[in-house]
Amino acid sequence: CLRVASESAGRIQGVPVQELPVGLPFHQRSFGGLWGDVELVNGGKACILETHVMPDLDTGNVQLSIQFSNPRNYSTRLLIAVTRPDGSNSHFVKEIKLEKEDTLYKTTLHIKEHLAWSVEQPALYALEILLDRSFPVSLKFGFRKFDIIRGEYYLNDTLLRLQGVVYNLSHPVTGGIISSIDEVKNDLLRIKEAGFTILRSGGAPMEDRVLDLCDEIGLMVWQEMPIHNMRTSAEGFELAKEVIRSIVVSQRNHPSIVAWVLGAENGSLVLENGNKLLTHVSEV
Repeated sequence: CLRVASESAGRIQGVPVQELPVGLPFHQRSFGGLWGDVELVNGGKACILETHVMPDLDTGNVQLSIQFSNPRNYSTRLLIAVTRPDGSNSHFVKEIKLEKEDTLYKTTLHIKEHLAWSVEQPALYALEILLDRSFPVSLKFGFRKFDIIRGEYYLNDTLLRLQGVVYNLSHPVTGGIISSIDEVKNDLLRIKEAGFTILRSGGAPMEDRVLDLCDEIGLMVWQEMPIHNMRTSAEGFELAKEVIRSIVVSQRNHPSIVAWVLGAENGSLVLENGNKLLTHVSEV
C-alpha cells in the first residue's frame, strides 16, 4: 500500500498547510510527495526495515542495529558482506532466531586494519546484508569521528579548518533545481577543488544521490531539516518530529553528514520547541 502526501487538498492529517514543512528551497509549500528514487520490492515472510551502522574509529568495531519485519519465532540466517576500500571482502554468517514480531537485532563486527574516512582520503566501506530467502540491503559507511574542543573542530583527532558554502541544487542560470546528477557532481568537484571542506544544504535536505557523491569526494555536510517558517501547533510539532525521524533514519549512515541543522529562517515552531526537537534528533 502506497500513500503520497500532497498539499492539493489544503490539509494533511488534519494539519494546515501553513504549519507543514516547506518543500524545495525557499518555496512556501509542504514538504510532501516523492522527492527521490523509489523501489518496490516483493519480500518474503521477513524483511529488513531499517539498518543503522555505527563504526568506531578507535576500535575498528562496527555495531549494526537491524530492524526486521518478521513473524514470531522466525529462525533464519543473516549473511553480511563487507567490502573494503581496496576491493577485498569479508563475510560473516549469523544464525538468528527472531523471537518477537518486528524485532530489533544488534550485532558487532570487527574490521582489522581499518581506514579512516577523511576529507583528504574518503575511505568508504560497502556493506551488504542478506536475510535468508529475502532481498539484500546495501549501503556504504566510513570510520570517522568529530569533536569540538575549545571552539576548534577536529575530524579524526586532527584540527580541521571549516571552509564551507551553502549548496541547495539551484541552477545558476535558470534558477530551477538541478536534476542532472552529472552536473551536481561537476559542481561538487569544483567546490572541493576550490578548497572548501563542508556544505550546508540550504532550505531542504540533500537527497541520497548527492550525499553519495559527498561520501565519495570527501565533502562534509550539514544536513538541514525542512522545518523553518512553520507556525507553532501541537499537530505541526508532531509532524515536524515525524519528518525529522524519516530523514535521519534514512540518511544517518552517510559518513559525509557531520551535523543536522533544524532550520535556517526559523519560525515560531523551532524557536519555541528547539530543545525538544534537538532531543528528538538525538534519539534517532
